[in-house]
Amino acid sequence: MTRWKPLPWVLIGVALLAVSLVAARLNSPPQSANPEKPATPVSGNGVGPTVVGWVDTQHGVLPVHPPGVPAMSALTVKKVCAREGMPVSPGDVLVEFDAPGVPHDKSAAEQTAAAAEQAVTAAEWTADQAQKKVAAHAQEVEKSKLGVRKATEEYETAKQVRDTVRDALEETLALKDINLGRVLSEEEKVTRRKRNEGLQKAEAAVRLFEIGVEAAQQDQKRAGTAAPLLEADAQKAIAQVAAAKAQAAAANAQVAKAEAALEVFKLKAQVAGVIEQVTVSEGMSVGPTTRTPMMYLVPTGPRVVRAEVVAEFAHKIDGFVNKPVVIRAGANYGDTYAGVAKRVSGAFLPNRFGSDALVGNSTRVLECYIEVTDPAPPGKPPLRPGQPVRVTFGQ
Repeated sequence: MTRWKPLPWVLIGVALLAVSLVAARLNSPPQSANPEKPATPVSGNGVGPTVVGWVDTQHGVLPVHPPGVPAMSALTVKKVCAREGMPVSPGDVLVEFDAPGVPHDKSAAEQTAAAAEQAVTAAEWTADQAQKKVAAHAQEVEKSKLGVRKATEEYETAKQVRDTVRDALEETLALKDINLGRVLSEEEKVTRRKRNEGLQKAEAAVRLFEIGVEAAQQDQKRAGTAAPLLEADAQKAIAQVAAAKAQAAAANAQVAKAEAALEVFKLKAQVAGVIEQVTVSEGMSVGPTTRTPMMYLVPTGPRVVRAEVVAEFAHKIDGFVNKPVVIRAGANYGDTYAGVAKRVSGAFLPNRFGSDALVGNSTRVLECYIEVTDPAPPGKPPLRPGQPVRVTFGQ
């Protein structure tokens, strides 16, 4: 008798299966009278299906992960510059990490660069003085020429004076001497010439001015000889300036290299937005294996909705592209917002929101990209990225 006890349960199962088949047939759409004629596509007029969706930005909410630094498996947070709710611009530093050895290298490079810049200043001063000497020497050359000219003029004048004194003396000596009552003999004339003070002074002046001419000519010669040497010194000074600048450039390059190395240990914002959900603090160690983002960056700009259309309603969506939709959010989805459906994805893909990347998700949906006309209309709370919504196609 015990072998027939399961029979009632078998009968109940068969009855439930029959009911399910009947219900499925009643709920299924009627088949076309002509099976070869395709079903009429949805025109997109009127009200279409309502599906779930999520508020997002054009480029999504950006998780901020630690930067990858070669030869370093982990980084230690030195300073968290970003705070939750803080607006940031491209290039703003979000997090600074410890940079072993780099600050010391930068300090040494900066000291070398400062010394190199001082050497450039000294070399430029020396070159400037050398150029001034060259310019001044050109004036000295011209001055030496004037000196020769002056000495020559004085020498010629002295000779003229001497000749005048001599001629006057000779005229006197050629006359009869009143005291002697006769013309002087040649020996007496020689004696009188030697004793004539005016003639002696004139002769001495001629000799002195002749020496002056020779001295002026020597000065002119020396000035002409010094010009190439001064020019060579100026060129040497210019070359030293170029060498000093090259050393300064090399030192500045080392500083730039050290600064670039420090920049690797700074995480910066790539787009403008607002920082949310900061999870790191000073002293924490993070690296490529850190799974949780250090923070999220919500980009500024338009808000969009990514509606998830399951396969059951996929055939009804294409007709609503570029047409208005109604977005419902808030408590019991009572707040409505206007939007326009812009695009339907070309493939059934896993859910973008609400799934774990490490867990396989068998659900596939068509994602419809919707532009929100006004994400913060007066009297209604603003739509925030990540907020669940419902989207009704059509109006």
